[in-house]
Amino acid sequence: MYIFNTTFNIDLSVIEESKIKIENDFIPSILETGLFNKAIFTEVLTQDGTEGKTYSLQLFCPSHSHFMQYKKFHETYFAELAKPYNGKLVYFQTLMEIVSVKST
Repeated sequence: MYIFNTTFNIDLSVIEESKIKIENDFIPSILETGLFNKAIFTEVLTQDGTEGKTYSLQLFCPSHSHFMQYKKFHETYFAELAKPYNGKLVYFQTLMEIVSVKST
């Protein structure tokens, strides 16, 4: 299992509009590709001193081949999300493989 993490920094002037777009339009469209089976959208509470607020979108992917299909056919989704905000919504991405999960 893989987690495709995208960390967003969103300017305060577009925070509400962009959060609504991410939650109501963007996440459903990503999940509709069938390449991810779960999405978790969180606010990062430990801010790094940058302007705006930071959020994390974690997309759970069952296999590396699913992720590669996403990269091949849908990689522009994030750039298309950010484009209308003219630098007020920026992001970076990390692919992580789950090594171990433990719970109580």
